[in-house]
Amino acid sequence: MNVFFTYDENIHETVHSNGEVTSRFRLPKDWFNLLVDPYRKYPRVSIQNLENNVPEDCYIIHEIHTERSPHDWMGYAVRGSVNIVEMIPEWLLEKVRNKTAILYYDQSCEGFALNSARIDLYRVFHQLFNDYNLPPSQIIYSTGNLIENEVYRAWCTEHNISECMNVVGVNMFAHTFANGYIFSTDDSQISCTDHLKYKAKNDIKLFNSLNRVVRDHRVAMTSMLNYYNLVDDNLVSQDKYPAYYATEFSPWQREFDPHPAFEHSNMVNINSKLPLVLDTNQFEINKATHFFKEVYLDSWISLITETYCTELNTDTIFFSEKIYKPIRARQPFILVGQYNALSKLKDEGFMTFSEFWDESYDTIENNTLRLEAICLLLKDLSKLSKPQWLAMYMKMMPILEHNMNLLNNKNWVTPMHRFVDNHPILKGLS
Repeated sequence: MNVFFTYDENIHETVHSNGEVTSRFRLPKDWFNLLVDPYRKYPRVSIQNLENNVPEDCYIIHEIHTERSPHDWMGYAVRGSVNIVEMIPEWLLEKVRNKTAILYYDQSCEGFALNSARIDLYRVFHQLFNDYNLPPSQIIYSTGNLIENEVYRAWCTEHNISECMNVVGVNMFAHTFANGYIFSTDDSQISCTDHLKYKAKNDIKLFNSLNRVVRDHRVAMTSMLNYYNLVDDNLVSQDKYPAYYATEFSPWQREFDPHPAFEHSNMVNINSKLPLVLDTNQFEINKATHFFKEVYLDSWISLITETYCTELNTDTIFFSEKIYKPIRARQPFILVGQYNALSKLKDEGFMTFSEFWDESYDTIENNTLRLEAICLLLKDLSKLSKPQWLAMYMKMMPILEHNMNLLNNKNWVTPMHRFVDNHPILKGLS
C-alpha cells in the first residue's frame, strides 16, 4: 500500500474585529510531531502537490496542526471563518468517506477542553461529521489535555453516539523537555551539587515566581503575595495589570471570593510596583524555550503559576513547560494550579514535597482559599534559616533526581504509540 502523510501548506489566518491577525494552523515540525514518528519511511507531501496525482491504492494520513484555542481553529472566533472540515479539499474528504484517509488534528501543545461551558465542540464535531458524511472513526485528535478521551467517551455514552473519533491525550511538554528536544545542553539544567555550592556562598531568596502572560489567577496570586509582604524581598516577575484591575480585583467570572488582597489599598500598592522585571520585559512573547538559570540558583523554591488554575477543573489535566523548568533546574516547587494539580502530577509519576512542607493547599477547592494557603505556607517557610534550607535541600535530592530522570527517560508519547499499535489500519503500517 502507498502511504502518504500530507499537510496543507496554505496559511489560514483570522482577521479579528480589532484588526489583529492570528494563525489558526501551523506547518508540522518533525521534532514536535507525535503521529509521524513510527512512519519515517513514508513520504510527507503537501496536499497541493498531491491533489492532481493521487495513486488509486494510496492511504493518506492528513495532518492539521492547530494554533490557539479550539474556538479559533473551529471557526468560531470570527464569523465566516472556515472550519476544520470546510478547509479540507473534496477529493480528500471522499477518501475519508471511503476509509482510505485519516484526518489527524493535533493540538498537543494546548490543554483546552473541547466540551466547555462556552460551547459544546463535541456536538459541533459530530454535526460536521454528519453534514459531510464522514465516519468519526477516521478522525484522530491529539491534545495536551490528559483526560480528554475520558471526558469525550463519557459524552458519547450520554448522547448515544456509537461511532466515536479517536482522542489521545499526550503530555507533550514533558515529551519536548526530555533530552534532545527543547533543552539538550548542560546550561539548560542545574545539578544538585551546583545548587549546594552556590547557595552556601550567596544570599538566597525564598522563592521565584515567573509570570508572563497576564491571567486572572496570576493577578490574584501576585496581589496576594503583596498583601502578605512576599513580593519585595523575593524574585517575582509580573507585567502591568489591565487597567480595570488598577484599584480592585473583581474578575467577571467570579472565580475568586473577596479577600483583603483584592481590595483598593493593596491593589493600588501592587500596581505602583509593576511591572516587576527579572529576566525580560517581553511579557507577551512566548518564552517556553528560555531557561533562566540564575533565578533558580538565587532562590530555594519555584512558585509556579501554571496555565490553568481556576478553570476547567473537571474537564482538563494539562501541564505546560512552566512545571518542567524547575524540574530541569532540580528545584523544589509549589504549584499554583488547578484543584488537585499536585495529585495529578503525581499520577504522571513525579514526586512532590509533602515530606518537607504542608501540601494540603492542593486539596482546597476554593480558589481564593487555595492561594491564601500557599501564601501562608510561604510565610512559614520564610522563617527557616539558611543552614536549615541547605540541610533540607540535601534530604530532598533523591526526589529532585527522580523527577529529572523521569522527565528525561519516560516515553511520554506512549499513549499515541499505544493508539497506533491498536489501530486496525495504522498498526499494519509502522
